[in-house]
Amino acid sequence: MSDGLSGEVSASEGLSERRLQALIEASPEVLYRMSPDWGEMRELAGGGFLSDTHDSNRAWLMDYIPSEDQGTVTAAIDQAIRNKAMFHLEHRVRRADGGIGWTLSRAVPILDDGGEIVEWAGAASDVTPRHEAEQQLRDLNATLEERIEERSAALRLYRNIVQSDASPVVAFDADLRVTAFNEAHCDDWQRIAGREAKVGEVLPDMLPPGQAAELRGFMVRALGGETFTVQAAFGDPDLAQPTWSITYNPLRDEEGNVVGAFHLRDQPFYPLMVVEDRSKPRFGRRVHFSETTGFGACVIGCGGRDRSGYPIYKRHRASPLLGRASTAMYEDQT
Repeated sequence: MSDGLSGEVSASEGLSERRLQALIEASPEVLYRMSPDWGEMRELAGGGFLSDTHDSNRAWLMDYIPSEDQGTVTAAIDQAIRNKAMFHLEHRVRRADGGIGWTLSRAVPILDDGGEIVEWAGAASDVTPRHEAEQQLRDLNATLEERIEERSAALRLYRNIVQSDASPVVAFDADLRVTAFNEAHCDDWQRIAGREAKVGEVLPDMLPPGQAAELRGFMVRALGGETFTVQAAFGDPDLAQPTWSITYNPLRDEEGNVVGAFHLRDQPFYPLMVVEDRSKPRFGRRVHFSETTGFGACVIGCGGRDRSGYPIYKRHRASPLLGRASTAMYEDQT
């Protein structure tokens, strides 16, 4: 009777061992057994990820763990032994193909009836693909940050160049709203419009209706992708209305789509007005070719005739502050 029972127990144990072995071989996990102090690896089934160990291996730390990670691994092992708690750590390992991979390793202590550790049973997962994806993401972020810094540096350089330019520059978006301008535009806008330039304003709305329609047409052309130069007079007639040579250029993103535009104005010039002094006899009259008074204006006066009967012209620069002719700059003779 006892012999039959003993045989049944032995058969059952043998079946359990075969089932356990089959489970180990079928598992994609790395399965291992360690001595109580982790000084000896008793068995490791690498699942194709790590090299198998079927015999006792006391050099497992050198064989499986890169030297840079050994301190971290042994510290986690010591804590698990001290607390008789689960070992849980994600660390690098030497793979079966000789490369370096990442594993998430977990091991639990097996205790005897007295509560002492007799062995550790562990499993480890291959988390290399996740770490590689995370590293690629970090590299991409670093690259993007570097590109952003490079672009920011370039934008700062362009801004400094534009700000140092004496020609007024204004950028605007698809809604004709001002997105940026330099100091030269700020100064000129105050002079011709009598108000401070502001980001976000619809530029044509800040001008008289007739001028607004003309300016709007130019801006729409630039937003359509056209680069061109025009001459046009803008400004409050009661303040100053100079004629500008204005170049429009579209602004494009990296894909070539127009996202805005800007215009650059050359120094203004003023139309000449002919003023004849009729207080003199016809042949003694002085004829003045006068530009609109104001900043940059000048007066060309006929100061008499030379011996051959040709007129002598004198050009005067208008005072920027007083709005009238001041000291003669030079004299032309014909």
